[in-house]
Amino acid sequence: MCARRGSTTYSMSTPSGKRSRIWSSSGVGSWGSTTIIENGIDIPLVNTLIVQRADHFGLAQLYQLRGRVGRSDRVAYAYLTYRQDKILTETAQKRLNAIREFNELGSGMKIALRDLEIRGAGNILGAEQHGYIHAVGFDLYCRLLEQETARLKGHSPREEFNTQMDIDVDYYIPEAYIPDSGAKMRLYRRLLLASEQQEIEDIRSELNDRFGHPPQPVENFLQIASLRIMARNKDIKSLRRKGRQLEIKTAGKLPQQLTRINRELKVQRLNDYTLLLNLDRASSLQNLGEILQMI
Repeated sequence: MCARRGSTTYSMSTPSGKRSRIWSSSGVGSWGSTTIIENGIDIPLVNTLIVQRADHFGLAQLYQLRGRVGRSDRVAYAYLTYRQDKILTETAQKRLNAIREFNELGSGMKIALRDLEIRGAGNILGAEQHGYIHAVGFDLYCRLLEQETARLKGHSPREEFNTQMDIDVDYYIPEAYIPDSGAKMRLYRRLLLASEQQEIEDIRSELNDRFGHPPQPVENFLQIASLRIMARNKDIKSLRRKGRQLEIKTAGKLPQQLTRINRELKVQRLNDYTLLLNLDRASSLQNLGEILQMI
C-alpha cells in the first residue's frame, strides 16, 4: 500500500483483532481491509474495490462488498479476482457468474433468489439444509408443503386446481407495451395465480399508472384472468370456446336441472361433468362471464 505525502491515517478494529489502516488525502487514497467492510461502512469517495480470492466468498458477501463502491456520483469499479492456477468449483463459478450478471441497481432480490437456487432451500420440516426447490418452483413447493402439513394434522385438504382456459381470442402482453421481459413474466405470473377479483382490479390500476391504458390483447388477458377466478369458484376445471361452441367441464357432478341456462341457451349435456353450449353468435368475454353466472 502507498499514500501521498501529507495524508491522514485512520485505523479500525476487525472481529479477529487485527486493525485495518486507511489512508486518505485530497488526491489519492487506499485502504487495505478484511471483509469487515461488508457490514455497511460508507465512504462515498471510494470508487475502486479489489477483492482477492473472490471464489471463497458467499454470494451475499460479494454483493455487500460490491456495494461499498459507487456510493456517490463517481464511476466505480469492482474487481473480483481468483488465483489463475486454481480450478474453480461449480458452486464458486455459479456465484461469480451471478454477481457478474446482476449488476444493475436494485438487483438484491434477484441475487437472493439465485443464491437460493445455488444452495437449495433446505428441508423445512427437518434439520437438513438441502433441497431442490428450483426443480419444482417455489409456488408448487409451498402448495406441496401445505398439503403435507394438513395430512400430518389429519386434515383432508380440498383439492385445488387452476381452471384451464382455451378461448379463441388474442390475449398477451405486447413488446411495445411492456418492453422489459422480467416485468412481463412477473405480470403473467400474477395474473395466473390471482385468486380474488380485487387482485385483477389492482393489476389493472397498476398497469394504467405505470404503462398507460392497456391495449386490447392486455385487456383481454385481464378479462380472462377474471373469468378464470369466477370459473374456479364454481368448480369448473376447463372452459373452451371455439367459434359458437362453448364446452364447460366441472370437477363435481352437474345438477340435474339447470333451469336458467336451459331456458336462455341451447345446452347439450354430454355427461355428468360436461356441458356443450351452442351460442347464437360468438360471445364476447363479458357475455361468457354472464353465462358462468347462470351455472
